[in-house]
Amino acid sequence: MKNINEETKAYAHWLHRIDGLGNKTITKLLEICDIKTLFHAPPKEAVKRILNVTQQKAFFAAFKNRDPLEEYAILKKEKINFTCTLSDDYPSRLLQVHDAPFGLYYKGALPDEAPSVAIIGARICSEYGRYMARQLGTELAAAGVQVISGMALGVDGIAQKGAVAAGGRSFAVLGSGVDVCYPEENRTLYERLPERGGVISEYAPWKQPEAKCFPPRNRIIAGLADAVLVVEARKKSGTLITVDMALEQGKEVFAVPGRVTDRLSDGCNFLIRQGAGIAFSAQDVLDSLYGIGSPVTEEQPDRRKPDLTSLEEALLLIVDIRPVSVNTVYEQLIARGVRATVPTIMNTLIELCFKGYLQQEGGFFMRRITA
Repeated sequence: MKNINEETKAYAHWLHRIDGLGNKTITKLLEICDIKTLFHAPPKEAVKRILNVTQQKAFFAAFKNRDPLEEYAILKKEKINFTCTLSDDYPSRLLQVHDAPFGLYYKGALPDEAPSVAIIGARICSEYGRYMARQLGTELAAAGVQVISGMALGVDGIAQKGAVAAGGRSFAVLGSGVDVCYPEENRTLYERLPERGGVISEYAPWKQPEAKCFPPRNRIIAGLADAVLVVEARKKSGTLITVDMALEQGKEVFAVPGRVTDRLSDGCNFLIRQGAGIAFSAQDVLDSLYGIGSPVTEEQPDRRKPDLTSLEEALLLIVDIRPVSVNTVYEQLIARGVRATVPTIMNTLIELCFKGYLQQEGGFFMRRITA
């Protein structure tokens, strides 16, 4: 690829914005002449042989009525970046994707060559799904993996929030323009992503989300990742569209197993039966990315909280998202060789609730789930 300058990007942006020109058509046009010539002195007969009548009208209207440099200046003023397949800053992984987008808009940055994992799943997810999405997003990001997703409600957004909170890098691929936050409920995440990664779209700024825009963007989510991790999904789920695209691209797919009676886990359990990797934890994915026993998996940072006592740490290893009684906790502590009286355990569990780690429901305790 060539390292094109900003002026050439302006002409690329002009071409990308012409209605009705798909990625393959743009590629054919650029085979007859360079992009500046295409604007200043287009070989009309050659152009007409490539474009149909509707496309010709749109092309020559854009040729007469639009100023590439002026449009690009407006884009930069809005702090929106643009890249294309002609530029060396275009993500190399995407070049291998069928129908790779000619142009990409982004706020913040683009993914680099570091390992990347797409975490996807149900929009309406269970507490188990919320817990696993945040845990996996957090741990993968803490290990230096870029987390890719679609910033949707549920698993996508929760995983990305976990990645950002861990100080890692995360990138959202939108089904709208990069200046349009959708869904609005993820506004805080949307505003933080450019500082900790980026927001990306093949759609022009000001483009509002439409149902037809989301399936195509899934090929970009899969394309930017080295592997795809499904946390929770029904058997007939839009999430599986991304999985199909990932498999077509030759990417490895992982799924988090769930209960066979849980319809939200049907999709994941089905994928595992079809041969997907089982993700019990982030380490399963890291082993695939780096190799089992690699330095990366051995040198993950110690994420113990400095404000926890040894008993509190032991309790957090026992209490998860399923409510448990004090007596159950006591029995499991004994089994682990930890000695403490029931009143001490009760007081410590309540203290962990005050610290924000646990929540109490009647006489039961469980992990606090945060979005």
